[in-house]
Amino acid sequence: MLVVEDDPLVRKVTLRSLGAAGYRVIVANNGREALEIAEHEGVAFDLLLTDVIMPGLNGREVAERLRRTRPGLRVLYSGIEVLRKPFSVARLQERVRAALDAAPPGAAEA
Repeated sequence: MLVVEDDPLVRKVTLRSLGAAGYRVIVANNGREALEIAEHEGVAFDLLLTDVIMPGLNGREVAERLRRTRPGLRVLYSGIEVLRKPFSVARLQERVRAALDAAPPGAAEA
């Protein structure tokens, strides 16, 4: 997954928590860096976990731009209702698992 978080402490805790749960995590410090990472050939991720409020590109803008080339990308926002800060390790892992298990955006309903 690609984690975009501008707060160093939150970024560190998130990376450590998700790594401990067995997730492969790519980290970006801000929206522009996330887009640069995603442009590299061979960089794959199933979930974007992004802060909503960041300087420069906010989380919604990052998600919108990434979905142009990755239409099925799942997105989990932190800092709002979906994953309100501060969050516990258990809550973070629970929301990430739920986001990964959900049908991708635009998938046909069964």
